[in-house]
Amino acid sequence: MAETYSSNLQLTLIGTGDLAGSWGGVVNNNIGSGLETAITGYYNVVYASADQQVYINNNQFSNIGGASSSDGRNMYFYCSGTNPSSQYLYVPANQKLYVVNNATSAGVIKVSNGSIGSPSGTAVTVPNGTIALVYNDGTNINLIASSSPAVASLTGPVTIAAGTGTSLTINGVAGTAALNVQTTGISIGTGLTDQGAGTLNVQNGIYLGGVNQFQNGSFTATYTGLVFSPTATCYYSIAGKSCTVWLSSTATASNSATFTITGLPAACYPARNQYFPVPDAAMYNNGLYVGVANGNGAYGQINTSGVFTFLYNNNPNGWSSTNVKGIGSGFAITYLLN
Repeated sequence: MAETYSSNLQLTLIGTGDLAGSWGGVVNNNIGSGLETAITGYYNVVYASADQQVYINNNQFSNIGGASSSDGRNMYFYCSGTNPSSQYLYVPANQKLYVVNNATSAGVIKVSNGSIGSPSGTAVTVPNGTIALVYNDGTNINLIASSSPAVASLTGPVTIAAGTGTSLTINGVAGTAALNVQTTGISIGTGLTDQGAGTLNVQNGIYLGGVNQFQNGSFTATYTGLVFSPTATCYYSIAGKSCTVWLSSTATASNSATFTITGLPAACYPARNQYFPVPDAAMYNNGLYVGVANGNGAYGQINTSGVFTFLYNNNPNGWSSTNVKGIGSGFAITYLLN
């Protein structure tokens, strides 16, 4: 009966009654070389900026490398040499475990079935400085375990792959959050001072759906209904869908029965008209404070164009057109943007 070979390690299978008086050498090769190499074998794959391939051949136990050898029967591949970016390690399309140590100069090693220039199936990428345990199922390379080298510094974009429990830990032990900052804060911008553990320090805004969620600033407001339509510096602060505006004190002679304030930045425009209360004794009308003590009151409305309209005793045309009118004591209002 002719000799045959095992499907994965290509070990010699002796036919019944074959190799009488000489079968010992075949058995010794199978066990002493073939099986031992497959379980504990070490092979140095030397890169020179080019992909590398290992092989398994029938009844071949040479470990010197090349297409006629069986260097692919080894368990442990120590990858060394020059690898500027990314190189392949092609292995035989057989079912087998491999340990791959990427000790090359810089780049990643991609373990794949196929042949040089023609990868097939799913490959496993082994980063520089990493040792990976992989399983070849004959079609795809599957990652079983991988070491994680310490990262001294990172340059360029850093991507965290999606997956259960994916996290990035800075100066601490990983928690369950996607980003876990325990010792120092995160500063995004230039010239910013670290604000401490668990903080996010952003210079130019946090955007959701293209909208800055946290803004503050000032604007020049025009007070209409007063002589000369005076202006004043007012202030705003946006937090998510809420906006707070500080209306500064400005009061002078009236020239109209109405009173409006314009100049609000577009970012502060609400999506619907809204009313707001005016603090007691914060405004003047006809030279007197508007409030409970004088038996009157005022409130305001902000419309979708950012115009503040003030009502005196529920009447937008109820203001005196003479004497002093306006805001006697600055106050803040808060309203929703949505």
